[in-house]
Amino acid sequence: MGTRERLLEAAIGCLQTRGYARTTIREIVAAANSHLPAVNYFFGSKERLLHEATVQALLRWSQATLASTEASAPLDPRSRLGVSVERFLTAVRGDRSGLVAAVEAFAQAERDEALRARLASAYDDLRAAIALGGDDDSRAVASVLIALLDGLALQCLLDPQRAPTAPEVVRSLDAVARVVAATAPAGNASAGGSPAA
Repeated sequence: MGTRERLLEAAIGCLQTRGYARTTIREIVAAANSHLPAVNYFFGSKERLLHEATVQALLRWSQATLASTEASAPLDPRSRLGVSVERFLTAVRGDRSGLVAAVEAFAQAERDEALRARLASAYDDLRAAIALGGDDDSRAVASVLIALLDGLALQCLLDPQRAPTAPEVVRSLDAVARVVAATAPAGNASAGGSPAA
């Protein structure tokens, strides 16, 4: 592993253990067994290194989302949703530090246009991958699925004992689908049916 990669991995590790605001450049350099000038040489500044580490942490986090949906692709939509949510929740519970780093990335993005653009691009890539190159409706469903999984992740972080299980999520979405179908205008072809992942 080269110096740039060591610095990046060290920064990701510091983000996960110390948090964005408390991570210092000296801690990163020490963890990477490197030196301060290397940060400027490879990244230009501490901020740009932390931006890159933040984006990479989120990309790794988003891989859990993508893997959970890809692995269940051969199933019918309802079963696929249940399996996807179950695998996602398992990944979340197994990588709390990655989840914390992702949440901190969102907070920092509010104050940093460049970081916000990088994270938005990462979300767009995830949305496109889940939609499997489908139409606008597929991308909208992918956006809703990402929002659902993000919300579940936050509940697991803040109150893991009361976060819903995968079967509870599917049953709740069934209930939502029934309400939508019951209140949809007559002839609306998009209403009704089971939720699809």
